[in-house]
Amino acid sequence: SGNLVKAIIEDSQGRIVMATDKSIDIFENGTRLPTPDAIVKLGAITSGALHEDTQQRLWIGTDAHAFYMFANGAVTAYTTADGLPGNRVLSMHDDGHGGLWLGTTGGLGRIRDGKALSLARGAGPQTETVLQILPDRNDTYWITTNRGLFAIAGRDLETFASGESRTLTYRSYGIADGLRTSEFNGGNTRPGSVMPDGSLWLPTIRGI
Repeated sequence: SGNLVKAIIEDSQGRIVMATDKSIDIFENGTRLPTPDAIVKLGAITSGALHEDTQQRLWIGTDAHAFYMFANGAVTAYTTADGLPGNRVLSMHDDGHGGLWLGTTGGLGRIRDGKALSLARGAGPQTETVLQILPDRNDTYWITTNRGLFAIAGRDLETFASGESRTLTYRSYGIADGLRTSEFNGGNTRPGSVMPDGSLWLPTIRGI
């Protein structure tokens, strides 16, 4: 659909799903399949993040329009009007417990049971442009932003999201901690990864 491919995943059926600067393309055994009508009707969309959950729902993060969920031939749209902190979703993390954590240009959000929630309140990484969300083996969530790297315990993130805690506890990392820069890169699929040995590999404006 477009020459600029910003995200690519393999779905549960072994098909390749690509997000371009125009739409969503699906390939099976090297052959491009017709784009579902519901997605075609969205018009030209530039997408930079894709995720398929365990229910085979395809989540599509676009550059400006909205955050879309495609399932059973239909598209559901989520925007700030529905509770998201920002319409541009840059990253996603499926926690395996029904929650999809979202990094947006307006901060950190979550969708659970079809309801969108903004965590962009108070001061901290939850209000920054969140480029990547990476949990490690200790259930610590590593958040990359334009203004530093942050570590948040999973339990602290949950209590803040539920409203049990009014403030979010986190640890921040910057140049003083050994980073070459505090500005990280993102906006495309997998802007950073957790390796099998537990190490984090994260892209910045000054290298890895």
